[in-house]
Amino acid sequence: HVPGYYWLAYEWANLLYACNDCNSIHKGNRFPLLMEGARARRPEDNLGRENAQLINPYCDEPADFIEFRGEIPFGLDLDGRGVNTIETLGLKREELNERRRILLELVDATYLVARFLPRCYKTADALLTLEKVRQTHEPYSACVRAHIAVLERDYPPKR
Repeated sequence: HVPGYYWLAYEWANLLYACNDCNSIHKGNRFPLLMEGARARRPEDNLGRENAQLINPYCDEPADFIEFRGEIPFGLDLDGRGVNTIETLGLKREELNERRRILLELVDATYLVARFLPRCYKTADALLTLEKVRQTHEPYSACVRAHIAVLERDYPPKR
């Protein structure tokens, strides 16, 4: 059983947005560390010694730790934070994979319109849509950005 960090419950820097399923159902009170013996158990303990094995999107760039192959996330990093984050939050669960898969199908269709149809207002709209989804921080946006990069590599824009 992992002890709670009761003294951090109302610290803004400790609060991260997460969906209920990722946070409550999958993560719960799990907080993997590189070395369990370094865990802070009291307010006076040094949190800096812990070496957390979860990505903190306020401090870390998630794309440095997790890549997407289609709709499936994979850990990239050597220290295990990507893998631990995926496993702890349940990011490979089929429900999320299906949502990402549907979104990627829409991206594929939009990319085809933007890149391969004759130039018209619809292709301009499609290009604008692709740029918007690439810049957003909406759910699944990291997967979308990775997918667009693959499309641009495999089917480069016409020059």
